[in-house]
Amino acid sequence: MLNRSQHLVVSDPFVKSRFESIGLILRIRTPLILLLKISFSTPPLRHSALPEVIREWKYLLKNIDCPDFKFILYQTPRVYPERSHVTKTNLPMKFLVSVLLSVVCFTASAEQKKYYLIGNSLTWDTVPSILDGDTQWHVDCGKPLPYVFEHPEKPCVKTSTLWPAALKDKQYDVISLQVHYGSTLGQDAAVISELIAEQPAADIVVHTGWARWAERKAEWAMTDTALNAEMKHHLSYFEGLLKLLRKTHPDRTFRRTRAMDMLQQVEKDIEAGKAPVKEVQELYRDKVHMNRLTGRYLMHNAMRHALGQTRSAEGFQKLEPEMKIWLDSVLNRVLGPE
Repeated sequence: MLNRSQHLVVSDPFVKSRFESIGLILRIRTPLILLLKISFSTPPLRHSALPEVIREWKYLLKNIDCPDFKFILYQTPRVYPERSHVTKTNLPMKFLVSVLLSVVCFTASAEQKKYYLIGNSLTWDTVPSILDGDTQWHVDCGKPLPYVFEHPEKPCVKTSTLWPAALKDKQYDVISLQVHYGSTLGQDAAVISELIAEQPAADIVVHTGWARWAERKAEWAMTDTALNAEMKHHLSYFEGLLKLLRKTHPDRTFRRTRAMDMLQQVEKDIEAGKAPVKEVQELYRDKVHMNRLTGRYLMHNAMRHALGQTRSAEGFQKLEPEMKIWLDSVLNRVLGPE
């Protein structure tokens, strides 16, 4: 089945004429954009027949498992005499195109890196649907990692791929695991160890999330690293968690997102009078979730960096130029320039 990022659309408005050819363009989102154009001649088609042709191709393409593709139906108009008749796309051509698409999809799938994210709405605020590669997620709103581990049945985000099946059926290159209020350092370490057991080759990213805006300063100043330390958003908690994980799994690669660090840098810029916002709260849309434009831009790119992906402004084109320049400077100072 086509993923949420895949579409079959008509590239140009239909004109009231007949068509001498139709075809498909495949846009493959890999580190480099690849365009594959498939075109073929067809008996003259009346304008009124095109919806039926589109339905036929949608039915064909929905059965092709192809990650992160966009299929675009296009047409070349040409005026024919009135006696021209309508003919459906022939069966051999459908078969050939189906085989070709399957081969291309298989090749692209083999080359794409595979990512999986487990967390709550603070993972959803990193906008996983526009990350690169073959990406799935399990997102259950407001829940800490131990709860997600113990109750995987009904996550709040309906497009979730439930973690028990995901981690069993596919080997991922990178897995992101988000911790949250309601757990302890020892509990988070134990659950992460359980979750990564079936993924021996995956790099592990611990997603820090971020604090509620009213408590952010106080949490950032905390230093508790005991096993029974309550999960709070401060450097000592994550240093202690990563230290314990690396000791328990010396052959594995662990790192963290710098999501919470972004807000600390924003605070520094505000105090220095170098930010286009007056309060860190302006990057939030409520007491804990990010503004869908400015805040999410930072968190999306914090996640991309942790997963090993390049920075991207896709989905954030409405950012004002001055604001984007400043947000990029925050990313540069926290993550390093790109």
